[in-house]
Amino acid sequence: MPLLTTDDFRTGFHALPLDKYNQLQSYIDKFEPLILCQLFGSELYDLYVADLVDGVPQSPRFLEVFNPFCKTVQIKYCCWKGIWEYDYESRWCEELLQSEGIKEMLKGFIYFNYLPQLGNQQTPVGLTRKKVAASDMLSDKQVGRDAEQKLNQAIISYQAIQKFMCYNHDVYPEFDGQAKGYSYSSVI
Repeated sequence: MPLLTTDDFRTGFHALPLDKYNQLQSYIDKFEPLILCQLFGSELYDLYVADLVDGVPQSPRFLEVFNPFCKTVQIKYCCWKGIWEYDYESRWCEELLQSEGIKEMLKGFIYFNYLPQLGNQQTPVGLTRKKVAASDMLSDKQVGRDAEQKLNQAIISYQAIQKFMCYNHDVYPEFDGQAKGYSYSSVI
């Protein structure tokens, strides 16, 4: 059962123009399980899905990463002194992890993948640009930059959730997620 529906994209930060011809639900169905499996790793993803009731996890360990959070965690690191030289004295530092929650994170990834196709339509002769009567269309660069900004917001949450699970390995021993980095285009 998907966590998101097309209704989640009607208002707010990830609002999309929805009409009877949109393919948004197929994007949700395709990308939601893919992103969650990458987030958790396959074993923890299966446990997460099994824990869902009406799209909400039931166990405290999954609720902790499902809901938005802002947590400070203590991490150990080695200090970089120069090329090939580390100070191996372990030091502690604090890192602030912020997540908008799994649903908002998923919206960002799906928005990023769905938005660019809104200005196009599939026809018998191939992919064509939709005609606009009364308004100017945004350039492909403007659309791409908007989608990229939403993606980077989602990646902040994605990374925070993964770091939280990594730093709390005793609670999430099955964690084996795939890291994601920010997207940077040449458009400013």
